[in-house]
Amino acid sequence: KKVAEYLDCHSISWMRPAAFNYLDNAGVQRKYYPDFFIPKLNLYLDPKNSYLIKTDSSKISFVEQQNNVRIRILNYFDLQKLDSILI
Repeated sequence: KKVAEYLDCHSISWMRPAAFNYLDNAGVQRKYYPDFFIPKLNLYLDPKNSYLIKTDSSKISFVEQQNNVRIRILNYFDLQKLDSILI
């Protein structure tokens, strides 16, 4: 919610993106749902807690490589300094 409010407050156009298909390390097809897409920056944002940052790191790498996209994972500290990340 904080990211959406920040983006709206700063008139940064964003959208809720469609899911990405990817193959995991076992070759199983899966879906990944990032939270935000910023068209102007061609950047996907996905806020996560520290546990999910660790457990989802390989998934994020697979998605980026297989779909040729940039995904920025936002941790707690990133949420405190969104200006330096997005502007």
